[in-house]
Amino acid sequence: MTTLDERETHIGFNAASDKVSFYSDVPKHIRALKKDPRVTLTKEGTFADGTRFAYFECDAKGWSPLSGPKRTRKLTPEQRKAAAERMRKAREAKREVTAE
Repeated sequence: MTTLDERETHIGFNAASDKVSFYSDVPKHIRALKKDPRVTLTKEGTFADGTRFAYFECDAKGWSPLSGPKRTRKLTPEQRKAAAERMRKAREAKREVTAE
């Protein structure tokens, strides 16, 4: 097994394929990436010393360097209308507070 200061996670961007790739041998990061439906597991294995590793990919369009994989929502027209109404009310309330 590798020591804690030898474990690492790398994130790389390939402009030619427009993909973001991940390599990790940190068990916590591997588990989190496996659970994330926006990320695809491309390869995993175990080194001779027993350390597990994994490679992942996601589309560059769905990736933010600051927050990782982008969250997306699929809203029905009714949900979109309700969200727009909530935002309108929130903006009005903010204007009232700043006007005082």
